[in-house]
Amino acid sequence: MKLNPNFFSTAYLYARNKFIIPRIDYGVTVKKSRHWKIKDTFSDKLGGFNSIAKDEFSILIKKEYFYKSIYTEVEFFFSKANIQYLEYQNLVRNRSSTWAVVTLYYFLFFNLCCLLRIFNQGYVYFSFAEKDKIDKFNQVINPLVGPISIGNYFFDIVNLDDGFGSIEIKLKKVDTTHKVIWGKFLSVIEILESKANDKEKVIYSIIKKCFDGNVFSHSYPSSLRNELNYFGESVFYDFEDSLTCDPLMDINDNFYTSFLKIKYDNNHNSKISSIVFLSSYIFNLNKNLLEDYRERSKFGKDFQKERDRNRLVNYNINS
Repeated sequence: MKLNPNFFSTAYLYARNKFIIPRIDYGVTVKKSRHWKIKDTFSDKLGGFNSIAKDEFSILIKKEYFYKSIYTEVEFFFSKANIQYLEYQNLVRNRSSTWAVVTLYYFLFFNLCCLLRIFNQGYVYFSFAEKDKIDKFNQVINPLVGPISIGNYFFDIVNLDDGFGSIEIKLKKVDTTHKVIWGKFLSVIEILESKANDKEKVIYSIIKKCFDGNVFSHSYPSSLRNELNYFGESVFYDFEDSLTCDPLMDINDNFYTSFLKIKYDNNHNSKISSIVFLSSYIFNLNKNLLEDYRERSKFGKDFQKERDRNRLVNYNINS
């Protein structure tokens, strides 16, 4: 795999070496992947539980189980991002502007879910079924600790090795993912920026500027999606053909030059343009990291075959 060293350099290598290389011996086939959803692993394969505060706790999971589950979720979300990619490009060609923006939002959202999971973190929703399993396990070892709540939890690794082959994972109840994902995304961007070469650093600094609140709101992609998706009067944007939806971009010198010229005007088209740029970059970051994984691991090739088959069968695209 040949990377463009101007855009995927020292920060990229940091992410690959820290999060991809340790996983190359772990994975599951497409056929078995339904059995490795992370919410099931966190509730069915518990090795320990420690209460921290109300709806905040840490758990122990065997390293093999965690890596198989996080691998599966990376593949799931990257596959969903691929589908949104193809849908968006089709909608842009057919000039369906408001729905194209909604699709662009989900393309970005699924890429962020994928990136967070590459970084061993993300969001998991515990329904009554998962809550009940966790509570029953907890009551055996901690009978004085109360039950957890149904809801959305953010998870992150506290300790990669407890000395007995398990990983300690902290979970804390949070608001809906669409509201809170932006802050965690920026935390990852700050890590990458600290490891970046000059051109990478510029890209990450521009991404951070989009979310600094000075022009666009901290969660402006979600707000834009809500306005165009949930309010009927948004149909006038389609009637008037007033939204500009550019195609997603390859990461090259033209991308870099255009990225530097992003307009920070507080209007719909500036927001859409910025989302096109940053989602194009994050998609290619994820894509390259997964290609690096497939080159080193026996896993992942069947997921890629499924993505290629989807492109050919549903979109008549052969690569």
